[in-house]
Amino acid sequence: MTQMHLRQLEHRLAIVAETLREEFPDDFYKRCSYATFGTLALLREAGERAWAVGGESVAFILSKDAKTPSMKGFASDGQRFSHFWVETADRLIDVSTYFLPEDATLPTTPMPAVAWDKSSELPRYLRYNELAVIPEGQEMDGQSIVSQRGKIFVDRCLARLANQTELMKFPTWIVTGRPSVAIAAKRGNLWAIGAEKFDGWVDPSTLPF
Repeated sequence: MTQMHLRQLEHRLAIVAETLREEFPDDFYKRCSYATFGTLALLREAGERAWAVGGESVAFILSKDAKTPSMKGFASDGQRFSHFWVETADRLIDVSTYFLPEDATLPTTPMPAVAWDKSSELPRYLRYNELAVIPEGQEMDGQSIVSQRGKIFVDRCLARLANQTELMKFPTWIVTGRPSVAIAAKRGNLWAIGAEKFDGWVDPSTLPF
């Protein structure tokens, strides 16, 4: 299949985000594995070749008063993956960046989800360190609680996709590359403005990966 139209991708990511909030109301922002399960299923339903990646990631976050920039994310302890996301031949896809403000110590500006165009390198404000690709069919392998609940979560995402008659919009926006951030910054989006500044002045040697 050719690259999925971004509007269709946004629809599927919105389904995943909304289903996460419904199924895990107390800690939806900590459920990156389920977000990955759901995203994979909805992409594959459309005929996309997609796979899960385990590793670690950090993203630029900004306080609501725009005075406190920092990086937040998921660092590995060396023995297990701290984060999961989805990739296709064209994109790195991650709903979890949208949820990072939910667990921040300061009130934080809303953040986008990620569907980064892999034809360009990642910026300094979005860092991903791939540690392993999860073999297809093994994303929910085994009898663990995560695997069992993951299958239920996927079924609910697929059911919502089948029953949704109109395309859903993502609650914030989706960063697809530097041009999308530049457009958002021109429109006054605080996160995008801060991310562009961060990309220009941060010392790369201070980033975790």
